[in-house]
Amino acid sequence: MNPPKYCKALYFSKFKQGLGLLSAFTLASFLGMTQTSHSQDTSFDFDDLDLDLDLALDSSQVGFLSPKNALGPDFWQKLDPMYLAPKPAPLFTFQERLERLSKEDVLSDPLQRIDRRFQVSQALEKRVGFWLDIYTQYGANDHVIHHSRFPWIVFEVVDTTEFLNGRGALWYRRQKGQDHVRARQREIRQALERLSKRRSFNNLRPLEQHLFDQLSQVPGRRQAVFKLASESVRSQLGQRDFIRAAIRRSGKYLSYMEAEFERQGLPVELTRLPIVESSFNERAQSRVGASGIWQIMPRTGSAYMIVNANIDERNAPLKATHQAGRLLRQYHRSLKSWELAVTAYNHGVGNIRRAISGAQSNDLATIIARYHQGHFRFASANFYASFLAALYAEKYQDVLFPPIVKMPLQQREVWTLSRQVRINDILDITGLDRQTLIEYNLDLRRSGQRNILLPRGFELHLPKGTESPRLSRVSRPSTPRAWVRESS
Repeated sequence: MNPPKYCKALYFSKFKQGLGLLSAFTLASFLGMTQTSHSQDTSFDFDDLDLDLDLALDSSQVGFLSPKNALGPDFWQKLDPMYLAPKPAPLFTFQERLERLSKEDVLSDPLQRIDRRFQVSQALEKRVGFWLDIYTQYGANDHVIHHSRFPWIVFEVVDTTEFLNGRGALWYRRQKGQDHVRARQREIRQALERLSKRRSFNNLRPLEQHLFDQLSQVPGRRQAVFKLASESVRSQLGQRDFIRAAIRRSGKYLSYMEAEFERQGLPVELTRLPIVESSFNERAQSRVGASGIWQIMPRTGSAYMIVNANIDERNAPLKATHQAGRLLRQYHRSLKSWELAVTAYNHGVGNIRRAISGAQSNDLATIIARYHQGHFRFASANFYASFLAALYAEKYQDVLFPPIVKMPLQQREVWTLSRQVRINDILDITGLDRQTLIEYNLDLRRSGQRNILLPRGFELHLPKGTESPRLSRVSRPSTPRAWVRESS
């Protein structure tokens, strides 16, 4: 059978490229990574051509690609268009395709759900992977004992379920679990100290051998590596349950928050920062005074918001979102990098500038590697990585978690007070009870049952559909903002 001319032109001119392209297409089809389960996915099995590829590509034997000598006598017959008709690939449902994704797949964003500005760099991949495990694999009873400088080096995972399910008061059971974890940390630290003093690493004890193997990926003189590790033993509690709760709570506000960040020209991915800051807990308050889902500090809040004995706008999720957006935009304008701007949200712009100067680099991974002093330690070094892990966990929740039922969007409308008004007058005008008013205006939570005076210009959030002719006498509908629009 004489080879058709069009086949010669096609397969000789593109032979090497075609091998790669067809193989890649076959692999993609096998994995089922297509857009919909109803698309006509096809694959091409190159093995069916029965090519002698070693001979075909060995120029020392054939000198050139010969259809007779290199490709076999039946090659052109098998290039008949009917023979080459693509075969249907296995059809997977969308859920089956999701189930085939691993953690490593998720961090490569295979479904392109995340802005490229927040792709995981190779330099941070292990660090982000550690936090993704903390957020999706380990629960509240799991204590992950790890290296604080290289968090992905895990020495041991201690499950305290046995202690928590034991007898006695809850505080006593928790204390026993914590004591057990501390004892294991102490044993690991002591084993690392022994390793740091050894000249030979033969005949190691089981724990020492395990630690030796775990630290083999860290370069440097072994004794120095073990000494640093002995000073860097840390325990991290699993956060899987907290992350699931955060995703569930986020349903009340996330659509409005995304729209507000779009209005400010910010990436909507940044609205996932409250997952790390507070687990979207509206009552979150830190030991140093940060408050609300965005954990805004008192000094920052007082500079831009109402923060006093009766009103604290840091606790109003959407007002705090507006201010957090302004801060992030300011940090990005100053530092020219989202990874640094996000880290500055936790560590402060001035401290980040000192870290840049100390590390002689504005690359976050390089700063982490070179600069470990002052306040730039574990929390600051891992803040951006933990944010990325939370972002990917939320975006790929259908892969990483059982189904999560989100809280419904708290639909609302906003009125700006045109004069000072007492809370009781607002209740009388709107017909709302105090509990509902506070639920929509968490910045008034401190007021309790007091009939405080709301200042002129105060943004009052009311349930959608609240109607009262008298409302327009004391307020006006706010200038429409994107974050009060309907959720799509």
